[in-house]
Amino acid sequence: MIETINMLLLKKFERSIANESEEYINRWLTNAQNYQRLQHECDKIWLHQFNDERYDVERAFAVLGQRLFGICRQENT
Repeated sequence: MIETINMLLLKKFERSIANESEEYINRWLTNAQNYQRLQHECDKIWLHQFNDERYDVERAFAVLGQRLFGICRQENT
């Protein structure tokens, strides 16, 4: 369930960048180590939100999405 929520939030951000980003992200996520890196970052966001309900989860996922896109693009080129 949590993985689905993470991906929905990242997809929301991804659409605002470019259509090609989905290809980069999907290719990057096929590596189990990369997937675990992303899951770890998502878990940290949810933990922050759990500890402080004022924590801006949407902003955190937007920043993570931007970083993810940059990393995926860099590692796939």
